[in-house]
Amino acid sequence: MGKGGEKLVKGLDHGKSDSDHETFCAWAKEIQECENGNYIFYASLVRGGADSDKFTAFVEPLVIFLILIVNAWLIWQENNAEKALEALKEIQSDQATVIRDGTKIHNLPAKELVPGDIVELSSAANESCGFNKRRTTVVNGTRFACDRFSFEKCTYYFEIAVALAVAAIPEGLPAVITTSLALGTRKMAQKNALVRKLPSVETLGCTTVICSDKTGTLTTNQMAAVKLVAIGDTNDSLRDFKVEGTSYNPFDGRIHDWPTDGMDANLQMIAKIAAVCNDASVLWSSSKYVANGMPTEAALKVLVEKMAFLKNLTLDCIRILEIYYGAVENLLERSTSVQLSDGSVVNLDQNTKANILQTLQEMTTNALRCLGFACKNELLEFDTYDGNEDHPAHSLLLEPSNYPSIESDLTFVGLVGLRDPPREEVFQSIKDCRAAGIRVIVITGDNRNTAEAICQDIGVFGQGEDINSKSLTGKEFMGLQDKRSHLRQSDGVNDAPAPKLADIGIAMGIAGTEVAKEASDMVLADDNFNTIVAAVAEALGIPESLNPVQLLWVNLVTDGPPATALGFNPPERSIMKKPPRRHDDSLITAWTLFRYLVIGSYVGAATVGIFTIWYTHDSFLGIDLSGDGHSLITYSQLANWDQCSSWKNFTVSPFTAGAQTFRFDDNPCDYFKQHGKVKATTLSLSVLVAIEMFNSLNALSENTSLLVMPPWVNPWLLIAMSISFGLHFVIMYVPFLANVFGIVPLGLNEWILVLAVAFPVILIDEALKFIGRHGRGFAERCSTILPKPKSD
Repeated sequence: MGKGGEKLVKGLDHGKSDSDHETFCAWAKEIQECENGNYIFYASLVRGGADSDKFTAFVEPLVIFLILIVNAWLIWQENNAEKALEALKEIQSDQATVIRDGTKIHNLPAKELVPGDIVELSSAANESCGFNKRRTTVVNGTRFACDRFSFEKCTYYFEIAVALAVAAIPEGLPAVITTSLALGTRKMAQKNALVRKLPSVETLGCTTVICSDKTGTLTTNQMAAVKLVAIGDTNDSLRDFKVEGTSYNPFDGRIHDWPTDGMDANLQMIAKIAAVCNDASVLWSSSKYVANGMPTEAALKVLVEKMAFLKNLTLDCIRILEIYYGAVENLLERSTSVQLSDGSVVNLDQNTKANILQTLQEMTTNALRCLGFACKNELLEFDTYDGNEDHPAHSLLLEPSNYPSIESDLTFVGLVGLRDPPREEVFQSIKDCRAAGIRVIVITGDNRNTAEAICQDIGVFGQGEDINSKSLTGKEFMGLQDKRSHLRQSDGVNDAPAPKLADIGIAMGIAGTEVAKEASDMVLADDNFNTIVAAVAEALGIPESLNPVQLLWVNLVTDGPPATALGFNPPERSIMKKPPRRHDDSLITAWTLFRYLVIGSYVGAATVGIFTIWYTHDSFLGIDLSGDGHSLITYSQLANWDQCSSWKNFTVSPFTAGAQTFRFDDNPCDYFKQHGKVKATTLSLSVLVAIEMFNSLNALSENTSLLVMPPWVNPWLLIAMSISFGLHFVIMYVPFLANVFGIVPLGLNEWILVLAVAFPVILIDEALKFIGRHGRGFAERCSTILPKPKSD
């Protein structure tokens, strides 16, 4: 058996190098949710009243089944984001570079590692440079306790205030908000934005600032070397070489003005540094060349190939060299000499340094990411260092304070410019952010000029705009204290604290690390900035469906007075003909709950229906609705209103509401937003109020028809209805209050439509009362036919 077979046997003996993850069990989650007190309470209400009416006994299993279905749907919605994240983990499973049996294997799945493999470790931060870890700090402090409080008696009034506040909040508001947020997360998931925490959807809609990483989010993260700068024959001359190609294909393009007689010593040193200071590789996969490692190092590897630098030339050194690549400014600060084209080394004077910095300025202004190259020939103690712990150089390496002196007196040899092209769709996304009043801040580790140039290309800064106060270094940015809701996007371990501290943190799903994803509230499945903007747009539309002030108005004013007046109801005429109630009778029977479901379904359909009718019909039930001049749209356009910006030749006519005229010349898509839908929202609110009033008439009696028990048997109810309608007219026709509640006055025809849509609630409840009365009579007749059990 060969070594490969031995590795296979080891894999079978030790199993996969993977930990078991707890799988999601839908039935266990369902049982856990059903232990919730609310579901037990609803089930007890249904069960308690089921035996009282054999005719309606079928309602009990139906209602319980509906409750379980709704609960299951909520569980499914809650776990959608987590399942999507698990799918992302499967797609981007951990991979390692290992040496097995003397062969280097790239992209080996981590779960296939076996004992004996030599694993090449990458940076923990997924960054090109390390970072210092802060040691654990223990703080010893003192706690103070106050055993007396001078305002202890105020707690009683505080409790009263809290109780009133709780009573004022609509009891259905939490359910409405939860459902709206859940539907919002589903729509965002369809747009590749996976929300991990439901409350984050509401926060996302309040975003005023987006702090985004540049590489991979605003750009394609596909680096390519486009310009090479080397030192000439003298220290004040520089040579520029234009590099073709924008992919990782080494045969894509060539280097212009490249010497035909071979590379000189200076170009060879640049190629040697780019090849040796490099952990990346370029592989042929799926009919194309792809980068394995950091995109920056992969681009340098492709540049070395285009320079036709032989790999064996990197191994011809008979002495030890220090070689570096990094920020040009930092290397120049540590350099004291430059290498000329013939390989000779001369002092780095101020003119040469200024010339290099001027070239750097021109390259960064063209949105190029620049890297400098340097080396050090005189290593003193390190010339004979072979890794032996007894060598004097070994003790120098153990002390980090010696590193600045070791990494000094460098020889600068050249620089290269890399281009990371912006994503095509980013420009429009940033334009949409500006229109929505959202400020986009780009955070990057690149040169300041490079970042400013790219920001101008993608529209963060306008052409000719003064950006002195808008382009900040990291230290300047950390000094800002702006109390705004901001969104932070990150990809690496170093960035993980940022999304954790932001109002809402976003991680990249493909290039992001697991630490960043766990610390975030939302994950981008496609690493695209456009997805962030689409998610913000979706979140902005959720609170607009119904104004919270209108919700409170319906709960306090339209529900309150009629509900209070119903307490003055006279007893029904047949009250004495009913059998006495049992002490264990439920407050709400199965039939009553079924009636609630039917009435509630009509209320929802009517409220949403009249909203749709205004947008799509110029008349309904013979009622003319074209008097305000509003434009008609199709059902398809209304259902996909968020795609309005992509519609061609879409225009909207102005419409009137009272003394106001609403125009949409600048942006026709505003027809679906706050001011454009104000008339439709007013119609929906008015229908809801009218239905509540008519429904209070239904509540005069549980089973008796309004023809037998007319509304005037309770004059207090009529007075309460008049007060509620009167208050609704006040907020609608008083301009100041109309602005507060976000509604507009309605015309006569529109009020006729409101009443026509709301009145059927009385007819539906009358039909249900009729079924209930005849069903009970039928059940009682059946009970007299059946033989009664003999008593002992």
